[in-house]
Amino acid sequence: MRFSSIALFLLLSHSISGNEAKQTARSVLRRQRSLAIERKVPVLRRRRSLVIERKVSVQRRRRRQDRTESPSADLSKAPSDRTESPSDTPPKATSDRTEIVDDMKVKKVYRGCDDYYHNRDVESGDTRHWENKGHVSIDIFSPGYNSNYALKTVYRDVYWASMMQEIDTSCLNIGMKYTLSSMIRLKVTETGDNWKCNKDIVWGVVWQLWEACPVMTLQYWNGNQTSYQDIGRFEEDFKANEWNELKGDFIASNEIANADKVIVFWNKVQKNYTIIMDDFSIKPSEDLGCNKLIWNGDAEDGNPGYWHSHGSGRVVMHTPGGSGSSYAVKAVDRQSPDDGLTHTIDIDCLTPGAVYKIEAEIRLLRGTRSVGCDSLTTDDFGSPARCPHLSLYTKTDGVEQSRFVAAIAARWRGRQWNKLTGYFTFMANELEGGMVYIVINKGRPDADIVVDNLSLETVDLINEVEAYHHTVES
Repeated sequence: MRFSSIALFLLLSHSISGNEAKQTARSVLRRQRSLAIERKVPVLRRRRSLVIERKVSVQRRRRRQDRTESPSADLSKAPSDRTESPSDTPPKATSDRTEIVDDMKVKKVYRGCDDYYHNRDVESGDTRHWENKGHVSIDIFSPGYNSNYALKTVYRDVYWASMMQEIDTSCLNIGMKYTLSSMIRLKVTETGDNWKCNKDIVWGVVWQLWEACPVMTLQYWNGNQTSYQDIGRFEEDFKANEWNELKGDFIASNEIANADKVIVFWNKVQKNYTIIMDDFSIKPSEDLGCNKLIWNGDAEDGNPGYWHSHGSGRVVMHTPGGSGSSYAVKAVDRQSPDDGLTHTIDIDCLTPGAVYKIEAEIRLLRGTRSVGCDSLTTDDFGSPARCPHLSLYTKTDGVEQSRFVAAIAARWRGRQWNKLTGYFTFMANELEGGMVYIVINKGRPDADIVVDNLSLETVDLINEVEAYHHTVES
């Protein structure tokens, strides 16, 4: 028998009088409410469970249909010939529909190669397409060079910390010469005063570093190898209160145009100066094609483009160059006779069966002092040591081969530039290889190898090759 709350209340009121009856009635009412709630909770849970099950069922049906449907399905049957069950019918679109996304990628997309699309004039009023290199922040500076905006560094902590931008290698053509330019101002970070650097100071002399002007530097990665190339000079004296043009050229070598990544940044200026940059530009200036087999062999672009270290050590600029020129390249910090310089040749520009003449001017230096060598010996550690020579290296599928192609044909003159000459023909396996490059090495390992005017050209006929003479001059 079940009593309603009112009947129960009246019954208890007759049997129990006074306050006891009221307290008992209230207890009964609380108990009934509690029982009602307990009965409702399972119902609500079952309803939620059913809703979830329906959603899961709908999602499973959609996935099954996506897997089974294909363009080759037989659609020739009339609708009356096909049997459909409720589970085969696609559900109507509802607000409970779940979208499944997979393999989503976010990728930087450029609309073109023109400077405008890369925000190189910073006239967007923000730092889009620009990043910071090193521990430094970048911000907008106003006014810019004949414009509203420029880009500035904020609190640099090393000499190479600056703004940077990635260069799209699809915009670079192998063998083409490009001109980089930017407008530069400098300020003392602590005081905000304008600063004048000295364009004639070469970075590296410790007591002159505070005067050095910035350069633009290309950094590029090929697998595990990272390379740098400094570009640009100030043609006129730097003016503290004005914008100054930093300009230079580089050639899009195989290593640069096919690099995994290429960036440009502003480098080699002391960390206590703020760099302000505007109107950065990359423009093609000359397509060399196969007109030259050796690019920048005379280093007269003022940078070591196309030159790389072979083995240990670094490649730096040296002045003056050979034959009265301004620049040469130098291999420094060598650890063994095998360390030196290397220069890449474009295989597509070589002619099978042709005879080639290769030449280079070379000196050996220990600091600023000239040193000699023995032009006849092949002993790397003899005294006097052997002289530098030129070799041809090929690399195919990671396997290297080399052969000697040129050496000094007379006595070595330590106080002068020495011309190394050789004649040879490229072999079939060299032309079919993945990479061909010239290596200049050997010579005493404690000396720097200085090279200028490297050239490679075809010749019609070889009439005479000089003999070697066993002479040494220190």
